[in-house]
Amino acid sequence: MITRLGANFGWEGLHGLVDRAANDAGVTAITETLRSTPDVREIHDLRTRKMGDLIQVDVHLSVDGHLTVVEGHEVERE
Repeated sequence: MITRLGANFGWEGLHGLVDRAANDAGVTAITETLRSTPDVREIHDLRTRKMGDLIQVDVHLSVDGHLTVVEGHEVERE
C-alpha cells in the first residue's frame, strides 16, 4: 500500500514537470470562451500546453474583416 501511494504521488509529480496538452474538458472550456468572445468568427489550429497549474494556448482566430488591424489585435486581449 505504501509503495502504491508513493508511486501514485511520484507519477502525479512527474506529470506536473512534463509539458503536455490540456485535457478534453479544458480544451472544451477554452473553445467555448473563445467562441463567446465578441468579433471572433472562426477558431482553428488550437493547441494547448499545460505547464504546472497554467495552460498556455496557441490559436488562430479569424475576426470580422471590417475591423482595423489594431481592432483585430484588441480582440485577442479581451
